[in-house]
Amino acid sequence: MATKAELESELADLKRQLAERPKPEPAPEVTPESDVETSDAVASEATNEDAIDWEAELGELVEQFDDLTHKKPLLFALGAFTIGYLLGRSK
Repeated sequence: MATKAELESELADLKRQLAERPKPEPAPEVTPESDVETSDAVASEATNEDAIDWEAELGELVEQFDDLTHKKPLLFALGAFTIGYLLGRSK
């Protein structure tokens, strides 16, 4: 068990270490106007960087599906049967 002197010494060391730590910079104050500007900037950034060409993606998906029907007709027929069965059994 630690003695009172050891605990006080450890506490003094911890206080010294805490005093030596760099102070964190305060967060900028957020006003409603700056919040709107920030969200607009983020939205425009996301639109520019992550723009997805949905037409091209859909075209690629249709092309892959068409290839599946020609390359693996048995798999396609089994999938169509399964989907039809599940839709028929649903209420």
